[in-house]
Amino acid sequence: MKFGEEIVIRGGTVIDQTGTRRADVVIADGRILRVGTDLTAARMLDASGCFVTPGLVEIGAQLGQPGREGQESIISASRAAVLGG
Repeated sequence: MKFGEEIVIRGGTVIDQTGTRRADVVIADGRILRVGTDLTAARMLDASGCFVTPGLVEIGAQLGQPGREGQESIISASRAAVLGG
């Protein structure tokens, strides 16, 4: 994928802060540009039968528990995840 190139994730079930709906999502350079219906771009990805959501897993999380709770605990990390999305 080239820098600035748009891709449409088409026909998935979008889950975001506004609720759940069937929609298309246009992304470029790791950013969501538009969410709607009948969106087009040079590259299309069929997401029929799939869920389209913001990131659900933080693969880089490092907890200090057990032993270094002052660094980060399970509770503080969970609070940060809820507030940060």
